[in-house]
Formats: sequence, structure tokens, C-alpha cells
Amino acid sequence: MLRNSDLDGGQVIESKNQSEAAVFEVERTRKIAVYRKSVEENFRFLKQCTRLDQLLVSGLLLPLSGGYLVPVCELHANDSALIALLSQWRRDNSFAYPSQFQVTDEGTASWLRSKLLDVPDRLLFLVLNRFGTPIGHLGLANCLNDSCEVEIDNVVRGDKHDNLGIMSEAMRVLIRWTEETIAPNSIFLRVFKDNDHAISFYQKLGFLVELEIPYCLATSGRPGPCWIEIPMDIQSTLVEQDELLLLTANERETLSRPPAMVTQENLSEAVAAVASGLREAKRPLLWLGIGIRLAGAASKMQTFLEKLRVPSLVSWSGIDLIDSNHPLVYGRAGVCGNRSANFILQNCDYLLTIGTRLAIPQVGYDITELARAASITVVDIDEAELDKYRVRYERTICTDAGDFLSQLQSAFDKQFSAPAEWIDRCNSYRERYPMVGPENADQNGFINSYRFMEKLSLHMKPDQVVVTDAGSSFVCAGQVLKITPPQRLMASRGLGEMGFGLPGSIGASFARDRGEVLCLNCDGSMMMNLQELQTIVHHKLPIKIIILSNDGYLSIKHTQNAWFEGRHTSVDRRSGVSCPDYSALAGAFGIPSFQIRTWDDFEDVMPRMLALPGPAICEVFMDPEQPFAPKLAAVLQDGRLISPPLEDLSPQLPRKEFTENMLIGIHPKSVALNS
Repeated sequence: MLRNSDLDGGQVIESKNQSEAAVFEVERTRKIAVYRKSVEENFRFLKQCTRLDQLLVSGLLLPLSGGYLVPVCELHANDSALIALLSQWRRDNSFAYPSQFQVTDEGTASWLRSKLLDVPDRLLFLVLNRFGTPIGHLGLANCLNDSCEVEIDNVVRGDKHDNLGIMSEAMRVLIRWTEETIAPNSIFLRVFKDNDHAISFYQKLGFLVELEIPYCLATSGRPGPCWIEIPMDIQSTLVEQDELLLLTANERETLSRPPAMVTQENLSEAVAAVASGLREAKRPLLWLGIGIRLAGAASKMQTFLEKLRVPSLVSWSGIDLIDSNHPLVYGRAGVCGNRSANFILQNCDYLLTIGTRLAIPQVGYDITELARAASITVVDIDEAELDKYRVRYERTICTDAGDFLSQLQSAFDKQFSAPAEWIDRCNSYRERYPMVGPENADQNGFINSYRFMEKLSLHMKPDQVVVTDAGSSFVCAGQVLKITPPQRLMASRGLGEMGFGLPGSIGASFARDRGEVLCLNCDGSMMMNLQELQTIVHHKLPIKIIILSNDGYLSIKHTQNAWFEGRHTSVDRRSGVSCPDYSALAGAFGIPSFQIRTWDDFEDVMPRMLALPGPAICEVFMDPEQPFAPKLAAVLQDGRLISPPLEDLSPQLPRKEFTENMLIGIHPKSVALNS
């Protein structure tokens, strides 16, 4: 498959009163609707021509050759001469079709009607030379889709002897008309891999080899997964590796470098401005994200913080960048953040974020409330991420996080330190509000999952790889679990979907050459991919699975408790959902199992389970109604949902104590919610 470069990446519309995701979805839906309407109306108009004068008005001029692109329409449906010509072209070019068939005039006439004229998202143009003689055709197909993609197909040249260059011009004119008239996101076409002439022809027209593009995009810039759709006929095709077409060095460089990246000269200027901002700030703060690891710069963090002694936070995806016990690392801020980290974030006066996309779980529900007394500089390699909240940022820098860190460190001749008063203040927040606080006390005879994570950190191996599922395992580990590199902590941060834990752990184990992985799961999430236990057994993967058992879906219980007066449905055994006895289930798979109900059980079981050479399952029974705390909790007031600013986490502190912690003053929301 060959693909033309993207034409329109779409826009993200910001709204103060709506979530970014909801607004983006509204805009995406609107754009799809406009695109589909354009396809349907333009294709229908061109195909309904029944008179020659209508047809001439609908044609597209080929200015260099003097020819025309003329849409195949109702006027042609019974044109026996044209049908015979199309049949002959189909016979002469049968090698170019995925399936072989006997060509007849009757079959071509039927194809013209049922596969072209009556199909709303398909359009075919005849290529006429300057004398009005048809010499080939090309068209558009499969255009009505939510990806807003257009496929060019039926590119056939009948007359191969005269009119040199006319098919190239016809393709360019068709692409330009498609871009201007229906504005798709991208244009692509499919070509047999052994059709060297055709591939060379399309590459000269600006199409790129499709299969290498996703790999290039996935491994460069902002690395990440890419979706490749491979049709059935391509799936079954034998491929000779030495015959594969590869991108040229220039094409690969173009794809690898995001178009919005700053030049080296501009980067130097931007770094100088950031260094000046750090020097002038009274309360500077760094927020470090996984983009640093993706840039291959995780190993630089220790040295970086030795040179720049500035208080730092880590995003949830960046927890394993640096030792959680580092004196300048003050935790993880956000909707489910550490109370101390949120106070530090909200009281800073200069915020520098590096390689973190500042998602809603980090910044809350109103971007204007984020670090509202601070000047914010955001460094990210993805221009789309910089565009999200550009109205709130003083400076955005589109560049590689590793390059930026190196240059920023070099901008300081000697060790730089934030003001001592600010560091002392950050230390006092951390001492007063530790990761596990009084709100995380054991209750109702159950182990609290936050305290469990705190103790689990002490038992992990020096190179432990931890993969979490969604729900309690995700939230509690993200808030509390302490990581010391080379330990790793991974989860499905963007989607947070239930069921990720087992397959994610399997992938991590194979990536470590069948190495050990600690999978933190929950009883509800385990049910989503239970079959993967056999995959673990079959491949003898040493995956230790800890299941936080809270009788179903705790996060949904919280929602139903908050907004539906505790009326539960389909969240636990009493309301219609139950989970199995995982110890009995482990026996069916031949996996050793354990149970933890008390701290004595913990001290006995955890060392033994982690010492096993193979897989194991351990159930940890927690309070079925245990809250996530601290957490930003919306309040229903006067029929409206009001979310406090990030510093005002629940359970809310006494107002006198809260006021003492806010150097920048209390937000009006916090005043109103407690009046």
C-alpha cells in the first residue's frame, strides 16, 4: 500500500467548561459528518449527468496535455462502445487486479451499474487526450469511512503508446481536486509489491511505501503504536525480504522529524529563556514525564538533578524515571495525586514540564486553575499536545526531551539551586502529608490497599518490573508504590482499560526474555482476560499475580455512591456481579496460590510467593467499599457539578490548615464549597 502525506490532522477545540475529550469528540464527529456529506453530494452530482453539456461542465482540465478528466455517469451506462473499450482495457490489464475473472461486455456493463454508478462512495474518471479520445481511467473508492480516508483505485492506462505523461498529470489533478473538494485526512492506493513500474510511478507523485511508514512513525519522534490494516489478499501473499521497497533516507528523515520541531538555533534561544526563568523564579518546579524515557534520556536524570537542584514531580507514566526517594522528587500530582505534590504544584511560580502530555488526570478539569500563579513552559515533541492548552502556556517548545535536557544542563556553568526557602517549604509539605496518610488507615477488619502498596515496595527485587491493571491496582500503585531504577512500573495510562494487566505482564515477561514480572490486578479486571492464565502456564512465565479482591468493581461503586445515593447495580455480588474463588481457579491452571487477609499473612506470604521460580497467584482481601484517597472529588451544588482546584483534595483539610498551606491564597471555589 502506498500513501500520500496527510492533508489535515484535524483540530482540537478548547472550551473552559467542557472536558477536552468531549469537545474533541464533538469536533471529530462534526468533521466526519461534513466530510461524508461532501463525498455523497459531489459524487452523486457528477454521476447523475445525462446530457453532454452537463458532462463537459463537470470535467477537470489537464492543462499541460490539453486533456480532460470526465466522470463516468448515467450518460455512459448504455454506451456500448465505451463498455466494449472498458472491457478490452480490463482484459489487457488483468494482471493488475487482485482476483482473476473472465471479462465480457455484459459483465462490464453490470459492473458499471452495480459496482460504480449505484455505489455512493465510488467515482471513476475517464482520461481523455486533447482530441477527446479515452486513453485510460482512474477513480476513487471506499470513501465513506470515519477515518476520512480516500482510496485511489482503478488506475488503468489503455493506450500505452501516445500521450506520454498524461496519466501522471491526471493523477495530480485528481489528487488536487480531491483535496480541495472533499478534504480527506489522507489519500492512499494499493499496488502489488512486484509491480515495480507502478510503484516507481506513484512514488514520483508523492506516495510513500505504506508498510514502512508505521514502523518509522512508531519508533521516532513521539514513539508509540501505529495501526496497520492489511487486506486478506495481502495477508496471504508470499514476500521476499530482499524485494521489499524501503523509504529513502530523505523520506525517513522527513517522517522521523516532526514538522513543528524547533531548529537548533531556536532551541538554543528557548533554552536560554528557560534558564532565565528558573533563575528568576522564587518557587520553580519541574514536572518530568515519560517523554524523557522515550527520548532515551532516562539515564540522565540523576546527573540532571544534581546540576539543577530544583524541586521535581513525576507524571504517573514517568514514576520509574528516577528514585522515588530522591530528595528533590516530591511525588505525583493530579486528580488522584499526593496531597503534598498537589500543594507544591499549585503554589509554584514557574512550572517547566518536560515530556508529559498534561492529561486531565494530571491537570484537573479546568486548565485555568493549574498552577494559577505560575508561568508555564511546556516541552514536548508532539505539536498536538502543545496545542491543547496553548492559551494557558507562556512558552511551548517542540523538541526532543533528551536534546532539551542536555542543552538546559549545559546552560548552567555551575550547580544551580532553587531558593532554600522554597525547598524547605517543599520538604515541609512532604513531611506533613506523606504518601500514605491517616485517610488510608485499615478499616472494617480489612487491609488498606494503599498501605499494602507501601509495604510491597519494600519486598520488590532490585530489578522488579511491575505491570498494573485498572482500578485499585492502577490508582493505589500510581499514588504510593515507590520505585528505584532499574525497577519499572508500567500500565495502560492513556486508556486505563480493565483487562490490561495479564496481557501486559505477558508482553513484559517476553520482553525480558521470559523474565519475572509482578502483575498488580483486581478481581473485576482479572475476569476480562482470564484465558491468559493458560498462556502464562503454557510458556512457563514467572509472573506473580497479586489480586486485590474488593467484591467487583470498586471504581464504579464509588460513582454510584457519589451520584446515585449508593444505589448499586452490576458492581458486586449483591447487585448482580460476582467473581470466582481465585485460589480454586489457580489450582485448575496448576498455579500455586496464596491469600492475604491480615498483616501477619502479608509478612508470611509475600516473601515466599516472590521467591517462587514460576508463576503464582496471591489474593489480597480489601474493604469492598474502600475509598480512593486523597482524590479530587466533585461536589453537587445548586444542581451543578463543581470540581475544586487541584490543591483541595478530599477528604478536605480543616480550612485553617488548608489556608496555611496556600501561599497564593485560596481559590474562590474552595471558599464557596465550604460556605
